[in-house]
Amino acid sequence: EIKDRSLADISAALHPTFTEQEIQSIDTNTGLSRDLFGRRYLPGFVGLSNSGKTDCINSVVQALAHVRPLRDFFLRMSHKDIFAPTSPRAASKHGKKNKQPHRMSDLVLCFGELIRKMWSDKRFKSNVDPHMLVQAISRTSKKRFQVGQQSEVGEFMAWFLNQLHVGLGGTRKPGSSIIYKTFQGKIEVMTRQPKQDDDGS
Repeated sequence: EIKDRSLADISAALHPTFTEQEIQSIDTNTGLSRDLFGRRYLPGFVGLSNSGKTDCINSVVQALAHVRPLRDFFLRMSHKDIFAPTSPRAASKHGKKNKQPHRMSDLVLCFGELIRKMWSDKRFKSNVDPHMLVQAISRTSKKRFQVGQQSEVGEFMAWFLNQLHVGLGGTRKPGSSIIYKTFQGKIEVMTRQPKQDDDGS
């Protein structure tokens, strides 16, 4: 790795990182940033390039980029992180018997990098090119979702969330990934006996 202060701007644009303080205040930021060409943009509210009928993918990414727990999870990471974070609670629970860290899938890594670029205030261009994620999606789905092929948003969303869950080392166990913690809901079923009339009918 080459460390040169003159390359700091390039590094920040290619691989954005965020401090905890920046993450905590990101939703209250209303200040516009400027790209290399002087165009103003609001971090997090940027356009995604369409590579050819990839608007379905872009729509899902835009929606997920604003789900706070999911967004903050990836903002706390950097391009150097290749293993899924383990919560301190899980580590202390398993102790020495804790499993080896799970190596995140290429799909997860590309998604995380895209999220950080979307929320960066140090961009060269005010829009973001998601081609790395689109390629990862095409490979992982065996070209079920790819450039030039229109897809149904609901179908892609379900597939994508499941792939992120698995790519983060998620299992059927509740809370086993940030996807499970954020999107898995609960259903409560209540049954009531029908009220009977005084005559027993």
